[in-house]
Amino acid sequence: SPQPSPLEGERVRVPPSLQPATRGVVPSPQPSPLEGERARVPPSLPTATRPENPLPRPERRDATENPLPQRGRGQGEGVVAPAPAPADADSLAQESALVGRALTALSAGEAASALASANDYLGRYPAGSLRGEAETVRLDALVALGRRGEALALLDALAAKGFAGLPRPDELRVLRGDLLLEQGRFTEALASFGAPGPDAAPTLRERALYGEAVARARLGDAQGSRRDFARYLQAFPEGRHAKEAREALAPAGAKQPL
Repeated sequence: SPQPSPLEGERVRVPPSLQPATRGVVPSPQPSPLEGERARVPPSLPTATRPENPLPRPERRDATENPLPQRGRGQGEGVVAPAPAPADADSLAQESALVGRALTALSAGEAASALASANDYLGRYPAGSLRGEAETVRLDALVALGRRGEALALLDALAAKGFAGLPRPDELRVLRGDLLLEQGRFTEALASFGAPGPDAAPTLRERALYGEAVARARLGDAQGSRRDFARYLQAFPEGRHAKEAREALAPAGAKQPL
């Protein structure tokens, strides 16, 4: 015969928490463990507080004030139309092309073409970024064409401004001294020859030192002239004008340098 179940004959005990509520009696809610006391917040996580000086609310702008940049047609949302390229870049490119053309012509021995390009540049850009380069090309072209009077007039104008902004200032001063000697302006030539500094190229210092000696001789300063010729031979014993310097230092009656 079947054995009786161990649960048979006795009532199954149901825990109170699982027993159905008695009709009409509503169980009182259990208090929360946080009720009755303030939740403890770790010091590393402070409670948020209302700022004493809150940020000001943005002012309402009128539609006519500082309008937003307009989008180009067909462009995406929020994309601003690109700004046009600055005109200065195009101007500098045109200046460089003109001066480059003049330099190329001068290097090829085409002095007239170089002079025309330099004059074209100076006419178009009287205050251009490459004015100094254009002025020197113009000067070199005038000398190459044998127009030395015009070259000296240009050098006089540039010297009045201290050769400011020009390349090769020492060379321009010595060239001016040479041309001044040709024109009989000996006092000015002497000052121009004395301008190059100690850092000038040796060829320029040689020309300047010999030019000083010749200018003093033309001015009647025999003692100063002999001193300069001696300095020249000491610095450049095999120089271009060494022969003339030795003749100038020879006894009286020797041929004077031209």
